[in-house]
Amino acid sequence: MVITVAKNLPPNTTETVHIVAFTPEPRLIKLELAPTATEQVLNGTHEEAVSHIALKPELGVLLRFFATITGQAPPDSQVWIDTDQVPAFVRFRGPLYTGPVWEISLATPTWPH
Repeated sequence: MVITVAKNLPPNTTETVHIVAFTPEPRLIKLELAPTATEQVLNGTHEEAVSHIALKPELGVLLRFFATITGQAPPDSQVWIDTDQVPAFVRFRGPLYTGPVWEISLATPTWPH
């Protein structure tokens, strides 16, 4: 659902949405979607612009403090959205659960090195 919101985010606009974190006790957490940059990728031979958006969870002071102490503070996630004609998902980098950081991307775009 967050990817759908990111695809509909106006250019250069920061938004805050609320998500439910399914921890042992469900929590409502603010998630800031902040565009960081626009990059160019090759999709076959066609060059397209993609928007790089940072997904930053806002836990609150007390929760962030205890999550950091216990080593359970969620890292920021990153999402790339194709912004040419129709917004489309291109890449995601971040945790899918409490565990490793995953990277999910389409097979066709060629990223600059």
